[in-house]
Formats: sequence, structure tokens, C-alpha cells
Amino acid sequence: MGQSDDKLRVLSLGPFFVRGEGARSLAQVGELNQRLARRGHCIHWFVGPPGVPEGDLQGGVNVHRLDPRHSRSIYRLYRALGKRINRLLDDGGIDLIHIHDPLFGFLAFRNPRLSRLPVVTEYRRDGYDPAGFEGFPAALFRWRRFGEQRCLKRSKSILFSSRYSRDVFLKSYSIRKPRLREISPGVDVEKAYTPLGESCEDARAALGLPGAGSFFITVDVEGALEGLENVILGMSMAAGAPPGESFGLLVLGEEPPKSEITALVHRLGMKEQIHFLGPVVSGAWPRYLQLADVFLLPAPCPEAVEREALKALAAGAPVFAPPDTGVAEVVRKIDESLVFWRDTPEAVASAVKPVLKQPDDLRALQTRCREAALEFSWDVVLDRLEEEYLVLTRKTRS
Repeated sequence: MGQSDDKLRVLSLGPFFVRGEGARSLAQVGELNQRLARRGHCIHWFVGPPGVPEGDLQGGVNVHRLDPRHSRSIYRLYRALGKRINRLLDDGGIDLIHIHDPLFGFLAFRNPRLSRLPVVTEYRRDGYDPAGFEGFPAALFRWRRFGEQRCLKRSKSILFSSRYSRDVFLKSYSIRKPRLREISPGVDVEKAYTPLGESCEDARAALGLPGAGSFFITVDVEGALEGLENVILGMSMAAGAPPGESFGLLVLGEEPPKSEITALVHRLGMKEQIHFLGPVVSGAWPRYLQLADVFLLPAPCPEAVEREALKALAAGAPVFAPPDTGVAEVVRKIDESLVFWRDTPEAVASAVKPVLKQPDDLRALQTRCREAALEFSWDVVLDRLEEEYLVLTRKTRS
């Protein structure tokens, strides 16, 4: 086949929609593909418009970006994708298909030349962000939902970011596959934790953050309005009204804060304690996470945001997580107190109040948090994924 048995030609499909949560998915899949390419695999990555530039991506990934005009109808998209895939098959073939987006997967399966290839599909329990479909025909969204069932049935292996996601899948689908694998997104553990090189107070001041008291981080994402309200209300209940404890809550998000949230902050009299930072460039994330005493995960939240919580653990910041999340199963192994007992303001207040009173007690967990994050390092994740790839391709070749 032109390559050694352990070096594969992988057809990586998606994401197609790269707005909203799709932007996080694009970055995550791009990093995965680059790391696979550095291990010697030949990756052909198909993305939708707008996406990464076409051609050779840094790291050796072959990027195939579909033209925006192809997204005007499902038929045009099918024809464009089929032509490019046929050229790849003529030029040397494909060993395995990895589906990151069911729309791409569904259209690719219309090609009979791919019928014998093993398929790996990633399951997303939180569905798809409607913001990602703005500007595209509504029919593409419907085909994508339909395509998810087809991709899952066609797959030899289904990947889940956590055991919780796997349990949601088993409750939602009657599809049963012999290979249901929990392989989470990777985290750059070394990048997440680097020495500050200065005092914590000076580092906070450089970023315009509160220098005294406990420092918390949370996120404002689409679909998690109630979760963010619970976090803010819980912080207010824990600190007292007006706040009697010195603390700062930094809210990171993709959009300006919603009017409901800003109104809540004003009503609670917490304008001095709560800061809305907006989007943060990826390179600055580790800095903020290292300076935080706690990362508060709202619920519900997309799986892509849960990856940010894993980065916080890698930086040494304890993560408080609601029970119905994939992160809860991770932090429960560190300390049971890191899991909210319910998705309510009272539960948040109960967890946060001891931190405000005795922050040093929680800082003692920093080493255990970093150790827990090692399970999700890129080296571990890639080893698991490569093992899955090789098992499936060896079965096909035999």
C-alpha cells in the first residue's frame, strides 16, 4: 500500500461549519491532525468554508477546503467532495476514515469506493451550535442531523470524550458497536503549566486582575446562560450581600456579556468583583489559568468547553464541576468536594464558601490536579487513538 503498516493514510472529515462552537472544534481537530502527521501518518483533512487555508498546513497535514459556492446545495457539496476523494483514491488510496462532522461523513459514504474502509466517528452529546449554520442553507443542517445516524451505524468504532458522554449515547441510541472508546481531546500539559517568573500579585497586576483575595475563572458560552447565572448567584450567596469576602470572578467568553447577566451583576452589587474579559487568545489561556485559584464550570456546557477545564487542571487550578458533565468524573478522583451536588446556586455557594474562607486548603490540591491532567496529555491521547486506528486497519487488511 506504499506505506508501512503502522503509518496510515487517514481521511479526516470536518468540521464543516466553523462558526460558534465549530471554531473550537476546528482548532482542536487541526491540532490533532498536525500531531498525527508528526508521527508519520498522512492526513487528508477536509474542512468547510470558511476554514483553514487550503494546501499543506504546518505540521504536514494536507488541507482540502471546499469552496463556499459548493455549500449552496447538498448536491453541489456531494459532487465537490466526491471528486476530491476520488482523486485521493486514484493517487494512492486511503486506509481509514475519521469523521469529525456527520455532514461530511454522510456525503462521503455515498461513494461506493469507500464502502470497505474502516470508519471512526466522534460522538458529540451536546448536538450542534445553531450559530454555526448562519449563512448556510437550512437543508444542510437537516442533512447533518440525518447524517449523524448514518455515520454512527457505519462506524467500526465510536469515540467519546468521557464516560458521561458514552452513557448519554447508550441512553439515546439503540446502536451497539463492539468498539465504544473513551478517548478525550488532548491537552498540552507542558504548555498549560510553566513557571510564572514573577510573584502572583505582579502577574495579576500585569493582566489587570484583582491582586488580593481568591481569584475564580468561569466561562460564558452559548447555551449555558442558566449555568452562568447559577455561578454568579452562588458566588454572591457565598460572599454575602454586599460581598463581605475579597475575591474576583473573571468571566471569559466569545461574545459580549448577555444583558441578563450584566443586569444580574448590577442587581447583586458585584460590579467590582466580576469582570467580563471576552475572548482570550489561546496563547494567553495558560497565564490566566495559572493565576486562578479555582475554575468554575457552568452547566450545561459544550464538550469543547470541558476541554478548557482540563487545561485548568493541567495548570494546577482545581476545577469545580456540575455532576452532569464529563469533567465531574475526573475531578471526583481528586476530591469529592470538587463536584457540585446539584446544578443550583446553593450548590455553588456550598462549594465556594470554604475557598473564600480558607483558600490555602484548596491550593494544596494543585499537584494532584496536574497529576490528574496527565491522563489527557497529547502523548497519551495519541497513543490510544493510534492503537484504535491500527486495530481497525489490520482487521480490514486481513
